[in-house]
Amino acid sequence: MHNLIEPWEFLAGLAVFLYGMRLLENALNQFGGATFNRFLRDQSRSPIRGVMGGTVATMCLQSSSMVGLLVLAFVGAGLLEMRNALGIVFGANLGTTFTGWLVALLGFKLNLTGVAIQLVSVGGLAVAFVKRDTRLQQYGFLVLGLGFLLLGLDFMKSSIEQLADSVSPEIFRDYHPLIYLLGAAAFTALIQSSSATMMILLSAVSAGVLPLSTAVIMVIGADLGTTSTMLLGGMAGTAGRRQVALSHFIFNLVIVAFAFLFSTPLLSLLVDVLGIKDPMYALVSFHSTMNLVGVIVFLPFVDQFAQLLKKVIKEVSGETCQFIPLVPPDVTLAAREAIDNEVKRLLMKCMWLNLRCFRIDASDVFRSEETEEFVASMEANRLPFEEAYADIKHTEDELLRYISQVQQLVEDPDSVADISRYVHAVRDSVVAAKTVKDIRHNMMQLRHSEEQWILEMGHELRHTVRHLYRNALKILGKSDAHYTVEKIKSAQDMLDELRHSLEKTVHARSMAQEQPRIELSTLLNISRAVSISSDNILEACADVMGVDRNDGHPPPGSPAPATR
Repeated sequence: MHNLIEPWEFLAGLAVFLYGMRLLENALNQFGGATFNRFLRDQSRSPIRGVMGGTVATMCLQSSSMVGLLVLAFVGAGLLEMRNALGIVFGANLGTTFTGWLVALLGFKLNLTGVAIQLVSVGGLAVAFVKRDTRLQQYGFLVLGLGFLLLGLDFMKSSIEQLADSVSPEIFRDYHPLIYLLGAAAFTALIQSSSATMMILLSAVSAGVLPLSTAVIMVIGADLGTTSTMLLGGMAGTAGRRQVALSHFIFNLVIVAFAFLFSTPLLSLLVDVLGIKDPMYALVSFHSTMNLVGVIVFLPFVDQFAQLLKKVIKEVSGETCQFIPLVPPDVTLAAREAIDNEVKRLLMKCMWLNLRCFRIDASDVFRSEETEEFVASMEANRLPFEEAYADIKHTEDELLRYISQVQQLVEDPDSVADISRYVHAVRDSVVAAKTVKDIRHNMMQLRHSEEQWILEMGHELRHTVRHLYRNALKILGKSDAHYTVEKIKSAQDMLDELRHSLEKTVHARSMAQEQPRIELSTLLNISRAVSISSDNILEACADVMGVDRNDGHPPPGSPAPATR
């Protein structure tokens, strides 16, 4: 009966520990999700700051997987550059070692059962009797999660201590170290928690069941196993997400290879030279050291590493949406940035399609460095006109659905109003494309006319559209409200001048009773359609930048655009 109880007590401890970790993660995410999102964004201006931000965030959230998934969301949203995202990934690896230190320093010194029962009692009562979805109930979940975590740790510790009476450490000398490494990697990947693996190893080392040399090999394997979370989270995402997931795997693989090959001298350095005799402290010191060495080795080459990842996993041309796929709507900061980038991209796709209709060289309009990647993507995947328009409609549908999901998760009225402006920008952009699409055959007639004044009319029209679209792209590349409105007014004046000029020309020909091959009403329709489409482009620019095009000030409820 005694032998039957041990494995079930261990499994129960593991289950309770993992459940406690889940409650703790969810509670911390509720409390500080937006705060940590902003913290990661603000601490990601450079790879070094990214390392520090990733370390601190992981120490606080107690989950490198959660930080890693946030990074995937930010990269998918276009919120993080690859090089800075790599810094956070490196830091998250270092931050996850904090859990081991906390348990080694306190977990085995306290009466875990007594503390755990008190925490579970207080937290459970708060969850059961406090009003739902309140901050006080979230505190209850936080305390309950911590209590379950300690209770699970105590169960595992107790079961392994019982096992110590019947298991000799000598049995672990009969197998090749690689077996232990792969076994720990598989176990960690299965339970999705390197912290749980570390707790088990600390318990086994403390009880004398597991030799320190074997535990070191297994903690190396745990670092490899923890990459599975990000690999699963990134494999179906955009190229940027896949690049970050691969970077996490390569980073850990290099660390694992180094630590495995030099485990004996590194452990000897810690125990014999630095005098860390306690096996638990030696184990967590080894874990921290191997990750610190990895950060020191990789950080100077972060730019080269980022370029290598981009070569290995290239952007896929023709993706309907590049920023919002698999960016969770509930990660509101990343989601809003994804919407911003996606709406800008949709607006540029509508402008690109219109330029095709006007037979204007798009590369003569999209000339800035910021649009190089967009131009390369569009040219590499040039769709027939009707298919390109269908792609725009599909993007519109995806965007509106996604924006609706984000709006339902945002409670602040100002934030809801801020997100609503993107709905108008999406619709204005698509209307601009549809309006030009409807006069496509008329534009063809205009180009093939044999009458000089009609050809000159078409030339004037294309010249104005070219200049107006250049202004629109300049607006999207700036973040100053007054600059935006000045450019819009300048473009609007040019548009009004074009419309008056075209109408004047048409009416003059009508008064002269000339009979051109193109009906004069058709020419007026072209003028009107170009005016409506261009006006929608300008309106979309104003909505995206969060300004009122009439006065240059952000509309009520809309914060100023973030500086890029």
